[in-house]
Amino acid sequence: MLYIFLNGMPSVLLGAGLTFMPPLYAPYIQQQVRAWGISPALDQQLGGLIMWVPVNILFIVIMSVLFIRWMRLQDARQRQAEAEIDESEAGEIDEEEDEGVEGGIDAAGPVV
Repeated sequence: MLYIFLNGMPSVLLGAGLTFMPPLYAPYIQQQVRAWGISPALDQQLGGLIMWVPVNILFIVIMSVLFIRWMRLQDARQRQAEAEIDESEAGEIDEEEDEGVEGGIDAAGPVV
């Protein structure tokens, strides 16, 4: 899971940097972007957001699935450990009851 988290960091750094830093104008884009009529600064911010948000949504989904699988595995291990403890405690109680019967004392009365 750490690998997936660290794998998403370059897109976060680059996307957040492009979104929040002052506009970096290249000489060839000094004019309005013709397709939608937006400024180069807005184009840079939109590019940063597109690099940042959709990619990290994918990483968040993947990490969530892996985390849920890990938690289910941990839950299964915990239940198994608790079942083993319960069985050992039940065995100890049965042994104590058997010792009482061997000593001649039973819940129904003395053994004849």
